[in-house]
Amino acid sequence: MAFAPIALTIPQYDSILYKNWWMKAYEQGTTTPLNMATDSGGLTTLVKCPLDTQGFPITSSVGPRFIPFINGDYDLWLFPTEAEADADLTVNAIQLADNLNTDQNASVDVGSYTVANKTAAVLLTPVSGKSLVIESADGGLFKAVTGAAAGTYSDNGGAYCGSQFIPTGGDGSTAWLSTSLFVTAEMHGAVGDKSADDTVAIQSALDSFESPLGGQVLLNPSKRYKVTNITFPDNVVINGQMLIVDQDEGNNFTYDTFYGGILLVSGTITTAGHGSGIVNAAILASHLNGYSVPTNDSEANALVAAFTGTAITASGTGTIYDNLMILGFDKAFDDSGNRHRLSNIRLDCVSGIELGGGSDVSRGFDCHAWPYLTAELGLSTSVNYRSGVAYLQKNNADSFLYSSCYSFGHEVGFRTLGTSGNVVQSPNLINCRADSGGIGASGTSIGFDIGAYTAYPELINPEAQGNDINFNNNTQGADTGSGERLNRTLVNGGKLLEAHDRFCVIDNGRVSFMGTTFGKGSTATAIIDWNTDDGGSVIGCDFEEMAAGSGVPIIDFATAAAERAVQRIGNKQASTIHSDNVFVDNQFDHTREIIKSSGEVTIATGVVTIIGSRHTIDTEADAATDDLDTINGGLDGMRLQLRAADSTRTVIVKDGTGNIDCSGDFSLTAAQDRIILEYDTSLGGGTWCEISRSDNAT
Repeated sequence: MAFAPIALTIPQYDSILYKNWWMKAYEQGTTTPLNMATDSGGLTTLVKCPLDTQGFPITSSVGPRFIPFINGDYDLWLFPTEAEADADLTVNAIQLADNLNTDQNASVDVGSYTVANKTAAVLLTPVSGKSLVIESADGGLFKAVTGAAAGTYSDNGGAYCGSQFIPTGGDGSTAWLSTSLFVTAEMHGAVGDKSADDTVAIQSALDSFESPLGGQVLLNPSKRYKVTNITFPDNVVINGQMLIVDQDEGNNFTYDTFYGGILLVSGTITTAGHGSGIVNAAILASHLNGYSVPTNDSEANALVAAFTGTAITASGTGTIYDNLMILGFDKAFDDSGNRHRLSNIRLDCVSGIELGGGSDVSRGFDCHAWPYLTAELGLSTSVNYRSGVAYLQKNNADSFLYSSCYSFGHEVGFRTLGTSGNVVQSPNLINCRADSGGIGASGTSIGFDIGAYTAYPELINPEAQGNDINFNNNTQGADTGSGERLNRTLVNGGKLLEAHDRFCVIDNGRVSFMGTTFGKGSTATAIIDWNTDDGGSVIGCDFEEMAAGSGVPIIDFATAAAERAVQRIGNKQASTIHSDNVFVDNQFDHTREIIKSSGEVTIATGVVTIIGSRHTIDTEADAATDDLDTINGGLDGMRLQLRAADSTRTVIVKDGTGNIDCSGDFSLTAAQDRIILEYDTSLGGGTWCEISRSDNAT
């Protein structure tokens, strides 16, 4: 038998899915390789060949494109790597042909046609078993098929119908059917006029490709396709042929001048197939059909109130979403699959992208959640508020990454949130920014919210401003089940700027800030509210934008234990040291040497309970004099400074009466008097030992 071509023209495989893969032929049903030749003579043969970046076979990594010729019965495979091709590992490979033979090729090629365009193809009579190549840009490879079931196709006698060669319908006669990796929606009967229901046509186009090879369904960039629910099989992608979305955050969506295929969806797009996805398209909720720009607050609020449904539900693995605009839904993206790739997505929905349910190593790049439908129209800023979460990572989301993603106007910009037994593992946020614009309706807008059951989150160069709280950490419950705490959060660099309530709140979990810049806030009560003793560090951070003398504490610790658990090294702050500032000379701040104002305590039957390391002390019921016998609340190594709260009343620190050991009783008779004690748990179960006293009033 002579060498025969595997196709009539140089075959092209999906450039997104199969670029740089490797092709190899085998004797039918075996792993015995068959040589491929570059022509029918078989003078030059190859054991395997690579695909170039556009998916065409090439003779070598720098060789020309060619049609592979094969001699004998064969199976044909595509391998992701050369190593897998050499080892004949088909686990990740795609089978292109099963038991094809050169006799079959010959029967197809005999009497096959090649024409320049579809107009010339109209003159040909389709004969079952023959093939047709149309060389024009909107052509491809076709095969004559007879007797397909009703609804499969309608060839109108093989004539060129309207603007497309093969519309849908189904009359059972012989017709040319596309066998290329690209079909248009119109080939399957789509109208694209915003009114006709194109669901059946587009679903037919999605289902028209041979599994598992797949292909692309092309939308006409000037049309708008109305659909309800559509589901993707494996390795099939919709391509709306849209120009790259303008990345200017302030650009509004303009319906009539938008160039790119638009899907008007009243149900949900389900990318169930592995390797499936949508690229270069707009996905609009059906209520935006006929959308016009709001002219007042009432119209804008009504528009946002109508946001409903979920645009995309991804249940497949390795799905792809690139260069999309998603508008008008309650949620843009939800998933239960793995390894999704999302890039260049612009969205305006109540909630944006939600990853979870096992979405291991999913990735999101350069996504923007922005009020495209209401922003910059000269209306009230409140119309730009979206009450949901722009980017949510939930149960079992493992090792996902967001890079250069942005949110504006959402109640929460970025959130991680697991549940018991479904921990969010190792999330990474790189160069991401969250800005509520100060328009949150509930007064609780959060830029970055690291929630319960989150393990080892890392934020690199985060930026947040305009939120009520820029950064919140409350990772309670995240452990291995054996008691080991996993809730360690690292914030590396970045800027946490103007906030309307508090810059950072740490209610649970160990947090380390390294090289982070903190800005001033209009009504902030503290730069960092540290409400847990899980520990952490603040190293090399810059607080200099905090106005000197503002009285706002840089770090406000809830307890002395919380204060001692946090290491602080080499930080910078405003020129005036606040009374509540926990830094000492902007350098290493040893936790046993912190002298921090912690308010007044009052003696009750000889006893006080402290909450900090520096207290004023007063007599019980404002008595003229009172004895202090016992101090509760100390931790080993803690130092405590006491002074009288009122110079008209005397507090006598008693030696040896309770848990205080000093060199004789000492009377605090004036505000200038001081006594410093250190707590030692090795002495009598806990004793306050005198370090020094100062009777300054005399």
